[in-house]
Amino acid sequence: MYIKNIGKLRRLIISTIDDCKNALMKTDNDVEKAFILLKQYKMEPIVQKTGVSIEEAFMMYQQCNGDIEKAIERILYISKAPLSKETEYHPDMYKRSKDSVRVINSIFKYLTRDSDTSEYDAFMALLQGLKNNRPLFDYYGNKFIKTLMELLIKNNDLVDSEEYKRILSNSDEFDKEVLIKKNEMDRILLIETIVNAIDEYEYGNSEKKLGVGNYNINKLFDDYIKLCNQNTYESVEDCLKNFMFYGISPTTIFTKLAENSDNKEQAVAILARMHIDNWGEIPDRFSDLLIEVKKASKLFKRSHIISQFILVVHPLCGANCNNSAISFSYFSYDGACYDWCWNSLGRTDKLVEDKILSIREAKTFEILGSLLKCEENLNSSKIRELYDEFFQHKDSFDVIYTLPE
Repeated sequence: MYIKNIGKLRRLIISTIDDCKNALMKTDNDVEKAFILLKQYKMEPIVQKTGVSIEEAFMMYQQCNGDIEKAIERILYISKAPLSKETEYHPDMYKRSKDSVRVINSIFKYLTRDSDTSEYDAFMALLQGLKNNRPLFDYYGNKFIKTLMELLIKNNDLVDSEEYKRILSNSDEFDKEVLIKKNEMDRILLIETIVNAIDEYEYGNSEKKLGVGNYNINKLFDDYIKLCNQNTYESVEDCLKNFMFYGISPTTIFTKLAENSDNKEQAVAILARMHIDNWGEIPDRFSDLLIEVKKASKLFKRSHIISQFILVVHPLCGANCNNSAISFSYFSYDGACYDWCWNSLGRTDKLVEDKILSIREAKTFEILGSLLKCEENLNSSKIRELYDEFFQHKDSFDVIYTLPE
C-alpha cells in the first residue's frame, strides 16, 4: 500500500526507500505529512552542526544529492568564505538547456558507437558515477534513457551474434571468462542506470509504454533477474525496489529470483535486504525459502540496529570508527547518535512487535535516547553501562544473531 507514495515522497526529498516507508507508516500514508517529518529528521544533524534553518539545510542537502556530511561541509565553508567565493557551491548545475542537453547526449551516443573501444570503456566508467545521481537524469532527459536502452539492446544482441561466439571459441578459458563477465557487468550497469533514471511521474502518465521497440520494462526486469546474481546485494536491492515502482509485484520478484538463482544463499540475502512485509502468494515449492528470507530479514534489521547501538555506547568503537576495518552503517559517531531507534519514545514498538528486539532491549534503547537528549557525555559511565545492560555479559555475536523468542 505504500509503494506509490514512496515514489512520490522520493521525488520531494532524497532519501532511502526504507526511510520513506517508515515516515509514511508514522503519518498514516500521508505524503505531505511524511515529507515534513522526514525533512525534520534528515535535517536535524545539519541544523545542529551549522545553525541554519531547516529550509536552508534542506536546500543544501538536495544540492549535495543527499550527502549530509558534504552539506554540512559546504554550509560551513560558505559561512566563512569571502563574498567573492560565496557562489562557488551554488552553481545552477541543473538548469535545463536544450542545446547543452542535445550536445551531451550526442557525446554519449558517440562514445558508445562500438563496445570494444576506449571511448566506450570511458563512458561505462562515467556511468558508475552517474548511476545514482537522480538530479542529473532530470537534466539529461528521456533521450539519455533511450540511448542507454539502445546500447543495452545492442549488448544483448551481441551475446547471440555469431561474431561473439567465434571470439569466445578462439579465446582461452581466462579471456573467455573476462569477456563474458565484462558483458554481463555492462548490461547490469545499463539496466540499473535506466531504472534509476526513469521519472516515476512521467512513467505513470505514459501508460507504461517506456521502451525501445518491443523492449519494455518487463523485458528489462527479466534480463536483470538473470544477471543480478553477479552484482552486489545493495545495488540489486535498490534496483528491484525501483522495479516495484513500475508495476513489478513483490510476488513476481520473489518467484523469478528463486527460479533463476543457482545460489540459494545469495537469493536469500538479496530478498532479505528488500524488507518486504508481504510477498503475496508465493508458490508452495518456495515456502521453505520464504521462511528463510523472513528470518534473514529480521536478522539483517537486528544486526544493523545493534551495530549502531554499539557505535554509540562503546567508547573504543566510537573513537576508532574511522580507523577500523569493522564497518558500521554510519560514517560518523555523531550520525549514529541520531538513529531513529533511540530518537524518541515508541520508535522501537514495531521492532518488538516483529520480534526483532526484546522488550528489555527496546527499553535499553529508550534509556539511551533519554541520555542523548539530556546531552549526556558520550564517554560517561551511564552511557557505557548500557552496553553491559544490553548484552548482559553474554557473547555479543550470540546476542546479535539470536532473534528474541
